[in-house]
Amino acid sequence: MRTSGASKALFASALLIFALALPGAEPAPQPPAEKPAPPAPDAKRVKELAGNLASETYDEREQAQQELVKMGEAVVAELEKLKAEITDAEAQARVERIKTTFADRKLQAELDALKETMADAANHLENGIKLNAAKAKLEEVAGLLKKRYGNNAVQTKVAELYLQMGQIFYRSYRVAEKSKKDVLAEAQKLLEKSVDAYDEYLQAHPDDVLSTQQQTEAQMILYACRKYRTL
Repeated sequence: MRTSGASKALFASALLIFALALPGAEPAPQPPAEKPAPPAPDAKRVKELAGNLASETYDEREQAQQELVKMGEAVVAELEKLKAEITDAEAQARVERIKTTFADRKLQAELDALKETMADAANHLENGIKLNAAKAKLEEVAGLLKKRYGNNAVQTKVAELYLQMGQIFYRSYRVAEKSKKDVLAEAQKLLEKSVDAYDEYLQAHPDDVLSTQQQTEAQMILYACRKYRTL
């Protein structure tokens, strides 16, 4: 029996559809394309703008600072090379503000990443890997905060982060029907850090009602942790 051209075309189409439906037939998802790195700042232009930071005209100083920031974080290294040449007090202060701008952006990105990992852990309380990843990220960001702002200036923020993470670990323990003593132990450690940080802050700011309430909350959960660990 001879098949017509139309039948052959239909058969070929059916084979193609069948092949595409087979497991593994679909192409593997490609990772998102990385953003191209910004071009390296022109050293000559950086030197010119650094000189303008000491201009007698306010607008010119402002414009120079803004343009240097727009060049991206790599401009910090170029300005560091010119450190010996930048002797004007205001120019030096503006260079420090440029450095601070990028340091703050980097720290904010780390805080945003921590927020995501904590939310992920809170949504998957029985996933130990996610819990530990969030705890590790918290320790990293707490260190960055203290390095950037000094211990006393960020005590409430660090204390709040430890309190939130302690709550997540404590909830994980309760969700697991009190079977994960190691998770409870981690919750206790985190809450102890939170209480200590609030305590240090409140010694200098005893009238801060909100911090007092949060410290009390941390102490109440910590009390529950100690109680369950003795059961």
